[in-house]
Amino acid sequence: MALLDGTGTLSGAAQSLLTLLFPGTGAPGSPNEVGGRNDVACNFVSLQPDGAGSNAMFIGTSSALTTAAYGIRLPAPAAGVPPAPYVLGAWSDKGPVRLSNIFVIGTAAEKIHVLYDYW
Repeated sequence: MALLDGTGTLSGAAQSLLTLLFPGTGAPGSPNEVGGRNDVACNFVSLQPDGAGSNAMFIGTSSALTTAAYGIRLPAPAAGVPPAPYVLGAWSDKGPVRLSNIFVIGTAAEKIHVLYDYW
């Protein structure tokens, strides 16, 4: 297992964590494609909006994610203090959850911090 972290900048559209943490091509054969080297199977994923943000973020499981149809709402920071991180997991041998399986949407240019453990 390995513990990694990253920060992604939102575009205003639904994006997978894979796209947020590893921007660039997702072309077949690239490490950033779905199922590629960077699309790791996670043991847990922790999500936290950046303290400088001013709007809520929404988490879901597909690119059809919207601010009205979502699974989890991460509240906006208050007075520069981000909300507590939201932790997804821990998953076991029931089937891996990959970075490409988790989507986030929020205001363009706001940031989300991600901590994840993979095997």
